[in-house]
Amino acid sequence: MNTRINYMYRDASNYKSFNTAVVGGILSETDQHAIYYCCDDDAGQRYFIPHLVGLPEKTFDDFGQYDDDHPWFEIGTAFAEVTNEPPTVDLTAEQLVKNFRAMSGRWDEAIARGQAEEQKPFPILKSQSDPNAKAKEDAVSLVKDPGIPKRIWMKASCFAPTVDIVINIPKDRDAEEYIDEYLDAILSEEVRANCEWDFN
Repeated sequence: MNTRINYMYRDASNYKSFNTAVVGGILSETDQHAIYYCCDDDAGQRYFIPHLVGLPEKTFDDFGQYDDDHPWFEIGTAFAEVTNEPPTVDLTAEQLVKNFRAMSGRWDEAIARGQAEEQKPFPILKSQSDPNAKAKEDAVSLVKDPGIPKRIWMKASCFAPTVDIVINIPKDRDAEEYIDEYLDAILSEEVRANCEWDFN
């Protein structure tokens, strides 16, 4: 028996995209409570960022083109159900609980550190052939192994202010190559075309 996880993306215009993922094994009631209360609480509604705990994200084809796009997904109290379906993600129920506990109270910190971006495009899993899948996998792995922090500066255009961010480089990756791939994954096409960056 496995567990189906149900969650939802809702944009500022109230358009909804329903998401599901099946993990191996069963989540107990205690596990479900742990996951729910590890999510960010905003006026009684619980939010989380799926790719930071190993879950896929389905939004809309035009995600990232509007200023009100955001990385948060909603989860309800009855988000889990037992199923005979095979797992759709390489994740057990036990590991999912651990991933949520690792992110508890750190969702905003993860955004600030560049693992997700609050108002602009960030890695989204749209299909198995997602070109940003590697960046997403690296971001999830950083929850368990922070890697080597590198401070970079980034300037989107000559009119934009310089931004300093810290990116954790997986220990088995080349820093320059990883940062280049990472910025490609979180920036829109227009910003990528004009962006300058360097690191120390």
